[in-house]
Amino acid sequence: MKKVLSPLFAITLLSGCINNAANLNYESIDYKTFNQKIIVYHNSEIQYQDVTIGEYENKVNNKEDFVILYYAESCSACEVAKNDYLNGYLSEKEFAIYQINIEILSKNELIRLSNVTANSKYRPYDDQGGGPYTPYLYFFVDGEVLVGEPHFTNFTTALDQLIEVSE
Repeated sequence: MKKVLSPLFAITLLSGCINNAANLNYESIDYKTFNQKIIVYHNSEIQYQDVTIGEYENKVNNKEDFVILYYAESCSACEVAKNDYLNGYLSEKEFAIYQINIEILSKNELIRLSNVTANSKYRPYDDQGGGPYTPYLYFFVDGEVLVGEPHFTNFTTALDQLIEVSE
């Protein structure tokens, strides 16, 4: 009898949704040691700006400063990260971050996504070659990864230390 994975189960396997970053060999980051600030612009209209993989690559190639959230719609940890940590914070601080939904990416796009952070020590990928763990928050300066934060409980601390909101 031939068994077929349901599309939702397959996507969850590819997305690597996690409740914690225990599998990532993660060292706690002291954000107070960073001398750089990422300038984001005041925006009281939205909290998240969706980007395609092409738009993401362009930001990196154009050496932009930005923050991006890797997430998956079926990821329960992503839902907690957004609902319990990020939504209220971003609304209060009145700025938006970029986000990319890895569930809708093709295999080729997932490879391109991996290539964006290929030279970074912050790599949210499992050892079996699956897609990136979610949620995962990346901070870019001049198109280079400054830091990646896998613990959603640390997202607002990282944002407080690394972001400056400009009018």
